[in-house]
Amino acid sequence: MKPSSPAIATPADVVVSRTRSVILTLAAPALLFLLVVVGFSVAVAVSIGGDDAAIAVAVERRVPEILLVAQLAMLGLLVAVLRRGRLDLAAIGWHASGRDVALGAAVGTLLAGVYITVLEPLQVSLQNSIGDYVPAGSVVLSLGASLPAFFVANVALAPFVEESLYRGAGLLRLTPPWSARRALLVTSALFGLLHWSGGMWYMLLTGGIAGVTFGLLTLRRRSVVPAFAAHLTLNVLEFVYVAWVA
Repeated sequence: MKPSSPAIATPADVVVSRTRSVILTLAAPALLFLLVVVGFSVAVAVSIGGDDAAIAVAVERRVPEILLVAQLAMLGLLVAVLRRGRLDLAAIGWHASGRDVALGAAVGTLLAGVYITVLEPLQVSLQNSIGDYVPAGSVVLSLGASLPAFFVANVALAPFVEESLYRGAGLLRLTPPWSARRALLVTSALFGLLHWSGGMWYMLLTGGIAGVTFGLLTLRRRSVVPAFAAHLTLNVLEFVYVAWVA
């Protein structure tokens, strides 16, 4: 009996495989974040005992450190993605220009102003009126528990790591084969999912406003630089706001 020849992957199969790989990559950071939270919770439970309320308070005070460890884990994921795909930063949209930086900085400043004056109060209002799985107003207070760790996680790491993953290795590699609208919605939703620890409303606002805005900047310029500049500017101003409130 003649042995069957191995199946040959068609171009469509390759596209489906790559698309699936991209989606799994963008879903992984939320799981990494969950694992980090669980790890910190177990460590706290072992160190202070089994009082659930005390454990919850202690973990909330460690949120900046949790963010830092999660960002380092995501940085490791980014390195693995680049190595596996034999990609460099230019291949995922890192093309710098002064115009892109200026555009991103302007958009980030606008987003920061909207966040501080409208979105953060709106989030607290929705938490109080409709409910959430985190206490109303707890996000800002927990972020200010350790400002040095929060600065490294949210300013030094998050804009580079998250834009490289969600807009560079994600959005730009999904357009094509997907339409720009579909890719934008999916990557923005997964970006929002990454921020699940801030609560339902924080997750929706982050994905629906920041994620979509960063995605539109990336699609318009076919570069992650304006989104990175916007993200960095937003997070710098958010850090200043958190430091002032805390």
